[in-house]
Amino acid sequence: MEGSEPKESSSEPQAPSEKKVREPFSRAMKDEPISNEQRLKELWHLLDMLEIEYKKTTDLHTLISSVSESLTMVWKKRDPKSELALKGLLLILEYCLSHVFDGHAVFEVFVTSLGFNTVIFWK
Repeated sequence: MEGSEPKESSSEPQAPSEKKVREPFSRAMKDEPISNEQRLKELWHLLDMLEIEYKKTTDLHTLISSVSESLTMVWKKRDPKSELALKGLLLILEYCLSHVFDGHAVFEVFVTSLGFNTVIFWK
């Protein structure tokens, strides 16, 4: 089926940009670690696609703290942009889980932004 519809991405304006977004938790264990710079670029790209306003900072903790709630709000709407917002939330979770020894402040911000939707997110 994939080969029978090669122009599918050209009919949707966001599809080509979406393909640039790495799937969270998709890399093999033998792959190189993901740098914070790469994570920043991925989050910036998703935020731009979602048209979420943010201050373009190079501090990942500051960026996560400032956009977690906005990503959660877009994800909760269950509209076409929800899938992209979910990818953003998963990127943040991936960062939190790979930096557990740096402290729990970012994870606390992440879980707090999910609020009552925490259970739905974990499903």
